[in-house]
Amino acid sequence: MKATGMVRRIDELGRIVIPKEIRRTLRMKEGEQLEIFTQDDETVVLKKYSPVKRLSQYAQAYTNAVNKATGCLCIITDNDHVISISDNSQKHIMGERLSDMLTEIIRRRQQFVSVPYAKSISISQSMTPSDEAYEVISPIISDSAVCGCLILINEKQDMSLKEYAATGASFLGNIMQY
Repeated sequence: MKATGMVRRIDELGRIVIPKEIRRTLRMKEGEQLEIFTQDDETVVLKKYSPVKRLSQYAQAYTNAVNKATGCLCIITDNDHVISISDNSQKHIMGERLSDMLTEIIRRRQQFVSVPYAKSISISQSMTPSDEAYEVISPIISDSAVCGCLILINEKQDMSLKEYAATGASFLGNIMQY
């Protein structure tokens, strides 16, 4: 755990203020959910809550099934990190922080489609985008909150992938409500 040198008081209602620098570093926004738990006798931990991460074993099965059915690279993310990826050669990006461009696309709450030989989206900080890829990015929305996205990447442009991605993102959003 990093020491920040910042000290905050608990007010009469039991609230504390998380410093702006920490909220900015962790990309925390107003209204975002946090998990609160203790680690030992003196440590209270605040952790960003990710409903998508809760489904990680299902997400892996889902990405593998979509890959098998479509031949596409399938990726599931929460709002900050890669949660699941169907390609074993790309497993190194699991858990990596999303690129700023992808984070912005998720925040817009709309499906994004790139076309081959145009500007491609970098998924994570270390994954280099391919100029020859066709990408479909659909936000995962649960209880009216954006929780992450489903990404399908293919070498050939295939308009049916828009429907696959939208359906998959909707399915994952509905599962998180239970």
